[in-house]
Amino acid sequence: MKLYAFVLGVGLLPAVGLCQKTVTPGSSDINTNYIKPEKSLYTVYYVKDNTWDKQGSLTYDIVAANNQLTLTNTYVPKDNAWTSIRTTIADAKTLRSISYASDGKETKVNLNFAETITGNYYSKKTKKEKKINLQPTRPFVDFNWTDHLISTLPLDLGYKARIPQFYYNSDSDIFVEDYTIKEVKSYSYGSPKTGKHDSWLVTLLEESTGAIYNYVIDKKDRRLWQREMSMGNGKWEITVNEELDYQPIKNRFNKEQSAQQISQGNSVIIGTAYARSSSGKKLGGLVNTAKKQYAPKGTEITLFANSAYYEEWLEVNKKIRKQKKVQEVPLDPDFWLCG
Repeated sequence: MKLYAFVLGVGLLPAVGLCQKTVTPGSSDINTNYIKPEKSLYTVYYVKDNTWDKQGSLTYDIVAANNQLTLTNTYVPKDNAWTSIRTTIADAKTLRSISYASDGKETKVNLNFAETITGNYYSKKTKKEKKINLQPTRPFVDFNWTDHLISTLPLDLGYKARIPQFYYNSDSDIFVEDYTIKEVKSYSYGSPKTGKHDSWLVTLLEESTGAIYNYVIDKKDRRLWQREMSMGNGKWEITVNEELDYQPIKNRFNKEQSAQQISQGNSVIIGTAYARSSSGKKLGGLVNTAKKQYAPKGTEITLFANSAYYEEWLEVNKKIRKQKKVQEVPLDPDFWLCG
């Protein structure tokens, strides 16, 4: 998959005025109807200049039940050496935090949100546990929901807002920090699978550090296409949506039927295998006049059973090759087992 970063040159931005709109759970700006119960997969890269270094995969799994939304965020590095899982439960209408649990490479955290935030923190390195008892002084959004919260907002040109975000850090006494939407612009996102999509490009500022986040959010269905996080020295972490729901082939591959079609029978197929160079001239645009290239004697020939699935696969990829804009659709992995 060939990707291109749209790194934006943004300097440190001025502090936000006191009149800045603040978005907290229950705000009229939040429309949780945009949050769909589904699983989505992202690939995480570190990017500098035009070099994309894959770091791992990130999965969001959202479940809606009992007037609550449960978000499970799972990160797996490319070497599969460990896994980080974060699960947050929030009110389905307001996104008010109810509970949070994380199990990462070095720590485990469990939190219950009420007037007092209680829970425990465990360090896998020191094998020590400590109780958590916090008194929040203002409303906030749990950081684990931020990526999805932004998609619920009334995004439009010129939209700006401040988002107080809660994140527990055992080494800090500050648990709620402000993130500010500095700019919203129209943007055309190019998916290697489904082509161009009219989107919003949302620029978010982490006020305490000056770090910049860029979100590419689909204008129509509010899908998060891509997220960028500045890391300094021209380096960015870029998270790209892999479109788990992408399936242009409507007919499904029937493994059992194909296996039956190629099982031993009474017929014998006799023929000659050869290929032609695609550079040959086409008579009438149809007949390739390039010289036949015969397979060497002893070459094994594999036959596949024809099916509605395979016919559609050929037709879909034929159209894709003409467009030259998106990736071709691979065959179902089971297809190769039925040759």
